[in-house]
Formats: sequence, structure tokens, C-alpha cells
Amino acid sequence: MLYLFETGDTITSVQLQGEVVLVRIGNKIHQFDFSGTKLQSKDSGVKTLVLPNAEVFTTMRIRNEVFCHYGSETWSYVLGERNLTAKTDESPEIKSPMPGKVVVVTCTEGTEYKQGESLMVLEAMKMENAIKAPYDCRVAKIHKNTGDLVKQGEVLVLLDRIDLEIT
Repeated sequence: MLYLFETGDTITSVQLQGEVVLVRIGNKIHQFDFSGTKLQSKDSGVKTLVLPNAEVFTTMRIRNEVFCHYGSETWSYVLGERNLTAKTDESPEIKSPMPGKVVVVTCTEGTEYKQGESLMVLEAMKMENAIKAPYDCRVAKIHKNTGDLVKQGEVLVLLDRIDLEIT
């Protein structure tokens, strides 16, 4: 599995290959072999991996920022919002792109929203994902509320498209 991060002018990637993790920052590659490691997890969200050579790799997530520490270096990454909208911009239904839990509903029925504005936030596998308006719209009906568990493909919100009037 390959993850890409934007870090200013530098492209950063994290690639998982079994028990080996490759972190590439620009032209510098860090390889972490986690075979034979001990995972120590604390309630505070800090996860520590003790490598067989007694080196320590630590990660911590605070809201949308992830901190990684290894040796004398520390990296921090801001997790960006994923643009999760209906597959077709013409659909009046916004469906859940994945199974998860509704963390917060930021829209209200009858209110108008611009394209790209957040309508609600889903949580899946400890990641929060903003569900955004695919076009200028008015929320006709909210089908799911905060705390609801949803399956992939379930209707979350029903929209009315707002077309610009030509005068």
C-alpha cells in the first residue's frame, strides 16, 4: 500500500511491504523493518514500536496531524480532507462512500451550500472524511444523524440543485 503526502516542495511517500515500511522524503529513503518488533500502545494515542536492535519508532495522532519520531528526527504530517462526493455530479443523493459512523452533521435542511462546502463528516477506521457538496445545492432531506452507523452506498443527504438564473 502506498500513501503520498504533500510536504511543501517535497513529495513524501510511505509504502507498506509486509513488515517493512519505506518512508521517502525527497531523495532520502528511510527503511523500517518491523519484523520481531514489540508494539507498545498507550491510551494517549502514542504508539511505540521497539525494534529488535532496541531502536524506537514512535507515532502519535492529534486530530488531523500525525507525528512520527525515529532516532533524532521528527516528522509531522497534516492529514488532508478527502473529497468524497457522489460519483456523478448530477445525482441528488449523496451516498456513503464507505461503511462508517457519522461524526458530525454540518448541514441543515433548507439551507443552501456552495460546491465543496462540507455537509457532514464520516469516520471510518479512525480517519475522518468530509462529505462535501458536489455542486451548488439546497439540502432537501438529511437521512442520517450524528452517531448513526452507515453502510457503503446508504443515502446520507438528499439535495436540490441550485442553477444560476440568467437575466
